[in-house]
Amino acid sequence: LSDLVLSVNSVVVPAKSFELSIDNDLDDDRFFNSNTMTAIVARDREITFKTRVPYGDATALYNLGAGTGIAVSAILTNGVQILSFQMANVVFPPMSPLVPGREEVMLDLEGRAYRSGDTTDDTTQELVTTLALV
Repeated sequence: LSDLVLSVNSVVVPAKSFELSIDNDLDDDRFFNSNTMTAIVARDREITFKTRVPYGDATALYNLGAGTGIAVSAILTNGVQILSFQMANVVFPPMSPLVPGREEVMLDLEGRAYRSGDTTDDTTQELVTTLALV
């Protein structure tokens, strides 16, 4: 992940892993007098975010965003291409770090992204994705 800049609550954190999952909850039963599906309709959208950070470097993130959401930003750079994922309201349920003995203690952050405001404004979506060429 050398090309990743991950910010959680406006603080850049080193990440051991990073996962962004988008589930559109597609309706897979729309055949209506046809052998093939007549349409694919998204019923809902669930966006989840997971990362694993060193607990010693990110102790301030422990139990942060449990009730109210916090901002998460992931920017991936590859030469002149920049892919940006912005989530303004990610809620992280409380999760204690595991202490595996003499290994480094890692903090697993697993949360769900929600809208951050008005439903008619695209900038308040759960996830805003941008691909830029510089």
